[in-house]
Amino acid sequence: FFLMVESAYADSGGHGNNADKTVRGTVQADWAVKEALEYAAQHGDTLVISTADHETGSLSAIMSTAAAEEPVLYYSGSSHSSALVPTYACGPGAELFGGEINNVEIGRGIGKLWKFEVPMLVK
Repeated sequence: FFLMVESAYADSGGHGNNADKTVRGTVQADWAVKEALEYAAQHGDTLVISTADHETGSLSAIMSTAAAEEPVLYYSGSSHSSALVPTYACGPGAELFGGEINNVEIGRGIGKLWKFEVPMLVK
């Protein structure tokens, strides 16, 4: 089976420069990935891929000098940025998704694992 999960809160938080929403969305995505990894560990034949389709808000973070030492988030925009986003993979076929890859390669890698070719849309 194939399951795709998206956390829209992080994207919405980036567009609105809303740190609470960005962090909550990231935590929600983390929960989903944790569950997927636990399922994969129990079954052994499951590939888990975690990535983002883009970054939003040109977000950066620094550690606060306040006593609570919470990170301070800064946004330098409210649109999708060209920042690279990480791709993590765990399980059979994970080697197809390592390193710095274009996100269209994720679909091609899945196609390779399922033994079908994903055509090039642009030549």
